[in-house]
Amino acid sequence: MSTRRTTVATSLTGVAANTAGPSADQYGRTPPASLSNPADRDTDAVYAVHNPGTPGATLLNLMGTSPTLDRAIAAHPNTPVSALNQLTRSAIEADNADLLTALAGNPNTSPQTLARLSGSVWSNVRFTVAGNPSTDATVLSALIIDPDPGIAAHADSTRRQHLLDYISGLPAHDRQRAHLLLDEGFPGHVHDLHTVLFN
Repeated sequence: MSTRRTTVATSLTGVAANTAGPSADQYGRTPPASLSNPADRDTDAVYAVHNPGTPGATLLNLMGTSPTLDRAIAAHPNTPVSALNQLTRSAIEADNADLLTALAGNPNTSPQTLARLSGSVWSNVRFTVAGNPSTDATVLSALIIDPDPGIAAHADSTRRQHLLDYISGLPAHDRQRAHLLLDEGFPGHVHDLHTVLFN
């Protein structure tokens, strides 16, 4: 057994013990027996990358073992930012739309990476960036005018959610004023609303 394989197997021992053993189709994924890559058939690895409690160190050990696992790792909430950045570089070099889409949907993907992905030729990548809560106002503004109306609407919905999240933290009087502005179709972002309310 290779050193990498031993490390992965060792790091999965605790994860597998905490996994009740649901079938892979409960995750909406292809059952392990039907996957072509031997690493994809490693049941413990498949469960680990779909278990929200899997630690980042285990995910790092699994990274690079197969494209299927890499996509799940790219979407995992515990994947370290450094690993997300490495996966982004690989996905851009390979023009891998599936991996780019997984990265675009992870809220831990950096705003800089999301900005880069927002210019993707792949509409599903741009759509996913438009819905990511970590996408910043400048990127959302660009996506709101995307030629694809679905992407534009999704970006506008995310912009509105940013505003609602901001408004929920305001004192009652300011919250009421902010909701009135939003009801009137306020077109801006959080910083614009803050300026209108407090300057």
